[in-house]
Amino acid sequence: MYVSNVFFGEDGTLSPAHDTANVAAAKINVNRYLRITIKPLSVVYGKLSKTIIITQSKGVKNVKREKLGADEITEKLAELNGWRTENDMLRRKYKFANFAESLAFVNKVGALAEEADHHPDITFGWGHAEIALTTHDRGGVTDVDFALARKIGAIS
Repeated sequence: MYVSNVFFGEDGTLSPAHDTANVAAAKINVNRYLRITIKPLSVVYGKLSKTIIITQSKGVKNVKREKLGADEITEKLAELNGWRTENDMLRRKYKFANFAESLAFVNKVGALAEEADHHPDITFGWGHAEIALTTHDRGGVTDVDFALARKIGAIS
């Protein structure tokens, strides 16, 4: 769940296309992955605001997207085979017999990433692929990264 305050103009509107000023509470599905709940108006430092809660409704489920501490990462890494942490990322190298196998694997990872709406950095070439997972807007590894790492591990 993500929580954010969104500021509105003096008249309480965000924009003509997104007029939510008169809504006490509303739910809006942004895309197939996210749902936004707009809570009643509140005043923050003299400006009108509404609290927006965004929850992930498809793909990687039941995750908080909070940056994990070193102890939590170490504990969760024990559940994964071949993954390590480096520079606030989960990383794993895979080896293959040829380029075609590397490409096929990368395409499967891409499909999982799209389904989860969480996209790793992928480097690959003849006989190898390396996956790097991080949650950029959290500045490190989150439970979303571990959930996707488990799914990637299941296809290797």
